[in-house]
Formats: sequence, C-alpha cells, structure tokens
Amino acid sequence: LVVMDPDYIQDEFKDAYFVHEDVALPIGLPGHVATWRESSYREILNFLAPDAGPDRIDRLMKKKSAFHADRHLQIKEFAGFRANTTTVARADGISYIQAYRTEKNVTYSLSPGVFRQRGAKELLEKKTQEKMLLDLNIMSDVFFEFTGDEVVAGRDSCAHLDIRVPLDKALNWLPTLPEDLVQRCVINRTTW
Repeated sequence: LVVMDPDYIQDEFKDAYFVHEDVALPIGLPGHVATWRESSYREILNFLAPDAGPDRIDRLMKKKSAFHADRHLQIKEFAGFRANTTTVARADGISYIQAYRTEKNVTYSLSPGVFRQRGAKELLEKKTQEKMLLDLNIMSDVFFEFTGDEVVAGRDSCAHLDIRVPLDKALNWLPTLPEDLVQRCVINRTTW
C-alpha cells in the first residue's frame, strides 16, 4: 500500500475536499507474471464502487471517453483498464481507477508498433500480411524473453491497482481487498 503521509501535508490542505491521493496496491509473487483478467472488470468496479450499482458500471464501461481496456500482448483476457469514475463513483469518493501490469518495457519500449491492433484489411494485402508475420515472430520472441533462458532470468511483474480518492479516505482503501476477489481477477503464472 502506497499512501502519502498526511503528517507532511500543509495544515491548510489536510481537510480540504479537493486534495486527492492516489492509493496503490501491487499484487504479485517474485518470479511470476501477474496481470488482470478482462472478464473481471465489472467485478472489480462493483467492489470498488458499490454505491454506483451494476447499471451505472455497465454504462461506464461502454463510454469510450471514460473507460479504456489496456491489452497485454494483444491477448484478450490479459488486460488492465483505466476508468474515470468521477460521476459514477462519487458517493464512494473514487474519481479514477486504473488496473495495470507493472512490467511494460518489453512490450512497449523494445517493440514499438508491433503490439498495436490490426484491421481486417491488413490480412487481405500481401505486403501487410508479410509485415504481420514478421510482427508475430517478434511477439513470439517477447514471450520467450518473458520466460527467460540459461543466460537471462525471466521477468516478473505485479498486477497493480490504483484508485484516486479524497485525502481523508486514502488510508481506508484497498488494503482490505478480499483474497477471493484477487484469486478471480488476477492471472498469476510462472511463464506465459
């Protein structure tokens, strides 16, 4: 749990409603890759914002300006999300939620553009088909890099959950995330 120490905040800001804090909870095991399940979004959002109700959560998830899925390696079920919950979770005090995986340098830094979404048209043109095959080879190499070999250790990562709440609520959030919820919502494997 990462929370700013309220003792280091100037007195005039301690009780102010407009001061918000990001509270973070990393979930993982050394040597494992932990990430979020796309199929668990609703359950996570309903747990974090119970006063919003299922209908408002569904509307939030359909609103492109407020909700975005972050896929890992273009695998559908391996995905975090970002949600602007200001209007949906106002009663719960949460203005923003982000669920993500901490290890991103392999997929995003070393292979820019390879993991982007592809359009159906790219499958129909020979030039783009060849490029897609090359990209698939790079994706395979990334998977193998994650698992490690005799020379390089495998990479691990945490499933990270951040919420933005008013400062006076920051110490009361996330440390009580139920273990059964984590078991259902997080994929945790030694290798891919």
